[in-house]
Amino acid sequence: QQMLQQQMAVLQAAAVQSMTPTMTHIPAAQPVISIPGNMTPPGPPSTVGSSCGSSMASSQNDILKVSGTTKVNGLAGAIAKRLRLECDVVVEAMGPESVATAVQALCVAKGFIKETDKYFLIKVESLRSPDGPGIRLIALKAKKSFKPLCEDIQYSSLRRVNKASKVPAVAGSLAKTLRSADKDDILGLDIPMSPELLNTGLKSIALARLMVENDGIDIFITMSTAGEGIQVAIYRQNSQKI
Repeated sequence: QQMLQQQMAVLQAAAVQSMTPTMTHIPAAQPVISIPGNMTPPGPPSTVGSSCGSSMASSQNDILKVSGTTKVNGLAGAIAKRLRLECDVVVEAMGPESVATAVQALCVAKGFIKETDKYFLIKVESLRSPDGPGIRLIALKAKKSFKPLCEDIQYSSLRRVNKASKVPAVAGSLAKTLRSADKDDILGLDIPMSPELLNTGLKSIALARLMVENDGIDIFITMSTAGEGIQVAIYRQNSQKI
């Protein structure tokens, strides 16, 4: 009986020890965004640097993947929510319809956060995935002195995308102008509100950015609705205006 009591004491001690919490490092939870509408939930983190505010600190960006059922206002709300927290946002779109939705959502999001005196620039990248080619739009916080109002911009040149426009030709023309332009010159691209033409315009900007990369030039854009289309302002990275 004494031996049995000793065994029970050992078992109880082991049980208590197993229930005692140990001092292990628990990684911080990643921020979760509530996605309005029928938008695809954020995918894996992007490698692009982020500058989130302390209220929602993260070294990673959230990728908002646009699908054929994504609602413009829902996507715009998700973008604005992150930008208000001073976080960079990555939007990925595959195909003309999704690209058009992403472009419109970014224009709407600009209006959502304008009242808080926050502004953002956009970096355009080509995207390749198993689903085919697409566009990645990276919204980056701009300094407070930057107020991208397209109606107040003095363009050094303004081009219009139309049905006859081809990506290599538009990109080549943009790249040529960027190489010869002053660092503070602003290039304009007027794109009708057509999924195919918006896709052509954004792909052209992404390709032009690659073309001037070896010249030490990088570019950012802003977008605004203008009449029945979108007006894109293209800035050089070293411009004093941004």
